[in-house]
Amino acid sequence: MTTPLHATRALRDAWAAHGPQVGYILLRGFAADAGREVRAALQALQARTADGHLKSVILDLRGNPGGLLNQVDYLTRLPG
Repeated sequence: MTTPLHATRALRDAWAAHGPQVGYILLRGFAADAGREVRAALQALQARTADGHLKSVILDLRGNPGGLLNQVDYLTRLPG
């Protein structure tokens, strides 16, 4: 199980290696608008990079109790 300390350390290490080309999204549940919100967050993160591309994204699902299966499916199909 990942603790907040380990997640913070992992994020810090990723940023040290790749800088702003590493995105971080905390998803607390798969509600009806989760897919739309994650897509908007990805677009906002991409816009913050110099070349408009992310090397990687950390999708933090800790504490996520689940939710709508169609939103999970939608997220797995987002272009990467």
